[in-house]
Amino acid sequence: MGDNQTGYRFKPDHTYEERFVFGDEESWVPSGKWYAGGDFVYLRHRLEDSSGPYDRLEIWHVDSMTPNEVRMHSEIFHATFKRAE
Repeated sequence: MGDNQTGYRFKPDHTYEERFVFGDEESWVPSGKWYAGGDFVYLRHRLEDSSGPYDRLEIWHVDSMTPNEVRMHSEIFHATFKRAE
C-alpha cells in the first residue's frame, strides 16, 4: 500500500492482527474480527475508545488471487498483499 507497509494475519478463530512497519520497527496489533464471503473480506476493527465492542466495518473486494498474492481494494485503497504461511 504505497510507502506504508501493512499486513493482516487472519486466524482460524476469525480474529485478525494488523501489521505496522515504522522505519525498521515492525509490530502486530490485535485488531478485531474477520469474515470472508464471496468476493469480499469484512474486517471489524476493535477500537478501545468506543462504547461498543467494535467501532468500524471495513469492506475489501478481492479482485484476484494467486498462490503468492491477493489483490484487493476498499473504498480508498488498492493493495497487493503477499501471501505467507
